[in-house]
Amino acid sequence: MCNLKPNAKIDVENGCDKVFDKPIIIVEGFDPLGDLDIETLKGRFRSNGFREIMKAYGYDFVYVDFTKNTT
Repeated sequence: MCNLKPNAKIDVENGCDKVFDKPIIIVEGFDPLGDLDIETLKGRFRSNGFREIMKAYGYDFVYVDFTKNTT
Protein backbone atom coordinates (compact mmCIF):
# COMPACT_ATOMS: atom_id res chain seq x y z
CA MET A 1 0.00 0.00 0.00
CA CYS A 2 1.30 3.42 -0.95
CA ASN A 3 1.13 6.37 1.37
CA LEU A 4 0.47 9.10 -1.17
CA LYS A 5 -0.01 12.72 -0.23
CA PRO A 6 -0.41 14.58 -3.51
CA ASN A 7 -0.56 18.07 -1.97
CA ALA A 8 -2.77 19.16 -4.83
CA LYS A 9 -6.43 19.42 -5.75
CA ILE A 10 -7.10 17.69 -9.04
CA ASP A 11 -10.18 17.82 -11.24
CA VAL A 12 -10.67 15.73 -14.37
CA GLU A 13 -13.15 16.46 -17.18
CA ASN A 14 -13.48 13.70 -19.75
CA GLY A 15 -13.99 14.55 -23.40
CA CYS A 16 -17.22 13.76 -25.22
CA ASP A 17 -16.09 10.18 -25.87
CA LYS A 18 -16.02 9.59 -22.07
CA VAL A 19 -12.68 7.75 -22.37
CA PHE A 20 -9.64 9.13 -20.57
CA ASP A 21 -7.06 8.76 -23.31
CA LYS A 22 -5.98 12.22 -24.55
CA PRO A 23 -5.24 14.38 -21.50
CA ILE A 24 -4.45 18.07 -21.56
CA ILE A 25 -2.92 18.87 -18.17
CA ILE A 26 -3.31 22.42 -16.89
CA VAL A 27 -1.21 23.30 -13.84
CA GLU A 28 -1.63 26.54 -11.94
CA GLY A 29 2.03 27.56 -12.33
CA PHE A 30 3.59 30.30 -10.21
CA ASP A 31 1.01 31.43 -7.67
CA PRO A 32 2.75 32.99 -4.65
CA LEU A 33 -0.45 34.54 -3.25
CA GLY A 34 -2.61 31.43 -3.71
CA ASP A 35 -5.16 33.32 -5.82
CA LEU A 36 -5.63 30.68 -8.52
CA ASP A 37 -8.01 27.79 -8.02
CA ILE A 38 -9.47 25.16 -10.32
CA GLU A 39 -12.53 27.24 -11.23
CA THR A 40 -10.30 30.15 -12.24
CA LEU A 41 -8.21 27.84 -14.42
CA LYS A 42 -11.35 26.46 -16.06
CA GLY A 43 -12.62 29.98 -16.70
CA ARG A 44 -9.47 30.91 -18.59
CA PHE A 45 -10.17 28.21 -21.16
CA ARG A 46 -13.95 28.66 -21.28
CA SER A 47 -14.16 32.15 -22.77
CA ASN A 48 -13.25 31.42 -26.39
CA GLY A 49 -14.79 27.94 -26.64
CA PHE A 50 -11.39 26.22 -26.72
CA ARG A 51 -12.28 23.75 -23.99
CA GLU A 52 -15.59 22.67 -25.56
CA ILE A 53 -14.03 22.27 -29.00
CA MET A 54 -11.21 20.12 -27.65
CA LYS A 55 -13.62 18.02 -25.56
CA ALA A 56 -15.69 17.44 -28.73
CA TYR A 57 -12.54 15.95 -30.29
CA GLY A 58 -12.19 13.62 -27.30
CA TYR A 59 -9.52 15.49 -25.37
CA ASP A 60 -9.67 15.29 -21.59
CA PHE A 61 -8.77 18.14 -19.24
CA VAL A 62 -6.89 17.65 -15.98
CA TYR A 63 -6.63 20.69 -13.71
CA VAL A 64 -4.01 20.79 -10.95
CA ASP A 65 -4.09 23.30 -8.08
CA PHE A 66 -1.33 22.84 -5.51
CA THR A 67 -2.53 23.16 -1.91
CA LYS A 68 0.78 24.75 -0.89
CA ASN A 69 1.20 27.75 -3.18
CA THR A 70 5.03 27.59 -3.16
CA THR A 71 5.16 24.01 -4.48
